[in-house]
This record gives sequence, structure tokens and C-alpha cells, in this order.
Amino acid sequence: MEEKSAPKLPLIGEKAPEFEAPTTQGTLKLSDYKGSWLILFSHPADFTPVCTTEFMAFAEIYPELQKRNTELLGLSVDSTSSHIAWVRNVEEKMGVKIVCDFVVGRTRTIEQLMKEDGFDAVYVGVGAGLPRFMNIEGESLVGVYSANEYLTRANLMKAYDFGKGADTPIAISKRVAVVGGGNVAMDAARTAVRLGAEKVYLIYRRTEKEMPARIEEVHHAKQEGIEFRILQSPRRVLGNEDGHVTGIECLRYELGEPDDSGRRRPVVIEGSEFVIDLDTVIIAIGNGANPLIRQTTPEMEFNKWGNIEVDENCKTSMEGVYAGGDIVLGAATVILAMGQGRIAAAGINEYLAQKK
Repeated sequence: MEEKSAPKLPLIGEKAPEFEAPTTQGTLKLSDYKGSWLILFSHPADFTPVCTTEFMAFAEIYPELQKRNTELLGLSVDSTSSHIAWVRNVEEKMGVKIVCDFVVGRTRTIEQLMKEDGFDAVYVGVGAGLPRFMNIEGESLVGVYSANEYLTRANLMKAYDFGKGADTPIAISKRVAVVGGGNVAMDAARTAVRLGAEKVYLIYRRTEKEMPARIEEVHHAKQEGIEFRILQSPRRVLGNEDGHVTGIECLRYELGEPDDSGRRRPVVIEGSEFVIDLDTVIIAIGNGANPLIRQTTPEMEFNKWGNIEVDENCKTSMEGVYAGGDIVLGAATVILAMGQGRIAAAGINEYLAQKK
């Protein structure tokens, strides 16, 4: 069987072309899609051609979903990005109404959308994009970034072209430390290299064996000269009188007994403090659920981490409201999010059929 590749995204600034996308329901053409169905909350960073065509393909086989109008509500992003270019193509070819500059849970609450605006069902797929910090001294100094902010500035907002057409600045760094051991940490470290940093450290409190990043990401980071500082972790970020980062004080660790994740717990080696001279620190230790929907939707049930609780059909505790992806699972994979999208599509179809 001939191997099918995923649809190619246009480069930033290019017009999105018409394309065919392979899905588990067969090849789907944007121009052939006539169905529309329910309101879908989506964070633009998660709105990719592969995920969406797969999701729409499953919606296509459910008649109740085709009868409803569709709206996509989400936060605004750079209108020149490849995501928005593709989204606009979806809007034109599929008949989906896309509403930008819409803060999910704040511009309108879920209850308002259903009771006042007349939507029959809601699917919440806002992701888990709230960056976590270490809550250590000095994290508010100038030169400390979350990986989210650093990568958004550098890539989506074209900070590498600041002063040459781009409006978003980014620190010109010489010595950078990235804290974390996942794929995002590798992305941030390699981006710092591309932005001209002379030295980039990756600081991780366990060993390389326990790193959650893919082996390929680790290999490529090492190839590009990034120095791995394993069994180390920041104690505080150091700064000067002007409030700018000058270094980071770290502790050395050794591995003890396994913790709840199954990985051996890092244990501090007393008296092991040392300082690395830096001008930039990037925190890449994961993301959590944004608390906004929880704050404005008291009738919805959440777990202790702030993720929405759902049943086996991805139905929430609110009537007619379904959810999936990272807002349910925590920071996970695209594949798992796609799977929940399929489950929710079937669940919503059944729910709408019973409402007749």
C-alpha cells in the first residue's frame, strides 16, 4: 500500500492551498465538505489540519451533527501564521463560522452560549497552556521566560525579525539556561542557539534516562552544542540592581526511591550549591489547565489539577457539554486528543438524536 503523507502546511505568510487529507474515514477534501454541526472551542495552537480533518471526518458520518451550524471560538493569533491561513480556508470551504478574539469562558460563559445564544451542544478543547513556574526566588527578574512565551515570541510573532518588519522583541542572549527535560525544553534550547546564544545549558534534576523528551530531540540538542547539566536544579535566579538576570544558583542531586510517576525521586545533596553565570533563564517544566473556565463555570466538575472530568463518552457534568484533549487529560499527545475528539463526536451525535 502506498504510504500517505500528512497535508503540507504553508510557510508563515503564504496562502493556504486547497488540499486533500487522509483520515480513517478515507480521503477528505476541503472543497467537498458541506456539513456543519456544533460549536467547538479550540485554542488556535491546537487547530492543525491533521487533527481537524480527522475530527471533521468523524463528524461527517453523524447525521445529527451535520444538521447544526458550526462555530469555532478561540483566542486571536497572528493573522499571517500558517494556522490562521488554513483556518480561513476551512471557513470558506466548509461553511464554518470562525470567531477570533474570543476568550473562552470570559467573553461568554458556557452557560450563556447554551441558554442565551441557543447552541445545542458544546465541545471544549482549549488545551492546557498555562505555563508552570518553580516558585523560586528571582523568577520575576528581567530575562526569565516561560518556554511558552519564549517560543511564541521567537516563532509565531517573528521576534527574530524585530526591527525588520516584526513588532515583537526578544532578549538578545549570550548565555542561556533552559530548565526542564521534555520536548518543549529541547525546542527552547535549540531556538536559543538559532537566535545567536553563545552558550546554552539544559538543566534537569534527574538523569538523561528519565528525561521525558524523545530520544531524537535529545540527540539533536546535543548535536547543536547544548550542554546538558543533569542531576541539577535551580535554587534561585540571581540578578543585579537593575532587576536583570545575572546567573542561577543550582543544587546537585542524586536519585532516591521511585515517586508516584515511577521515576526515581531526586534527592538534594547538601552543601552542593554552585552558580552558573547567565543572562537568560527559560522555564520549561510543563503546563497546566488555565483556571478561567473553572472560575466561570461552577456547575462543571474538575479534578484537583484543574482538568475537566468527563465520562467514557467525553461528556462533562453539564448537560450537552463535552470536552477532550489536554483540558481533560493534562499535557498529553495530539493522538490522544484526536481520539477523544472522535469519542465526543459520537457522543454528541447520540445526545442530539435523543433531544428530538
